[in-house]
Amino acid sequence: MIYVIDPKNWNKIQDSSKKLFAKNFKKGDRILDVGAGYGAAAEIMPEGIKYTGVEMSQDLVDLWHIRVEEKRVAPWVAEQSKMYSSTIERLVLTECHKTYDWAVVRSVRGMILDNLGVDHWRKMEEAIKKVAKKILYIEYGKGDIVYTIDDLTNNSPGV
Repeated sequence: MIYVIDPKNWNKIQDSSKKLFAKNFKKGDRILDVGAGYGAAAEIMPEGIKYTGVEMSQDLVDLWHIRVEEKRVAPWVAEQSKMYSSTIERLVLTECHKTYDWAVVRSVRGMILDNLGVDHWRKMEEAIKKVAKKILYIEYGKGDIVYTIDDLTNNSPGV
């Protein structure tokens, strides 16, 4: 499911997310974007990030690859990025424990809870916690974003 929003509010969300990424991510960080869609978050990551997106919809993953081929994504983003059509639960089976410095869960939690239920969300969150040291949860509405950070390296959720 794709979140539909007018361009003005989408740009506000992207700008707010970009500032949040710049504040928290440093060059060389390995970022896992859970529910990556067509890779909109990759386009606003700080330079030098190693980005991996995981998305259940093959159509959206295909759109990411088309955008890369058409050079609608910055060259450094395309070079440093990977995008998988998978679920987070399946990705965990192939990744090592705490492979990623950060997992970004942007407008996913609410969508999963609303459409698939709390049990499905709990399984996803458990899988995310196996591969990420920190999790940045972002939910957004009409141009506003709300976020929390779980730092799993020192057991201090909700920073």
